Amino acid sequence: MKVESGDRIVAICGPGDYIGELSFLSGKPASATAIVVKPVRVLAFDQKRLASAIEADAQLKRTLETALNKNLAGKLARSNLSAAKPLSA
Repeated sequence: MKVESGDRIVAICGPGDYIGELSFLSGKPASATAIVVKPVRVLAFDQKRLASAIEADAQLKRTLETALNKNLAGKLARSNLSAAKPLSA
């Protein structure tokens, strides 16, 4: 799956990656669009129900925060590697 903002690809997501987490965490509208380029399986959550569940369960909140942090760090690392590649002539 590729993530675009405007006409730029800002991320490539793979198996196990989360999408929409920044919007969920910030409460703001999505700043990019995820575009499926291969078949995917999706597990979607209702934002209000998930937020309620997290507030009611401290262990769930810690687990989800840890998972989201690891996922964001992985996406950032891949993005940095991609940005560091020299342009071909």
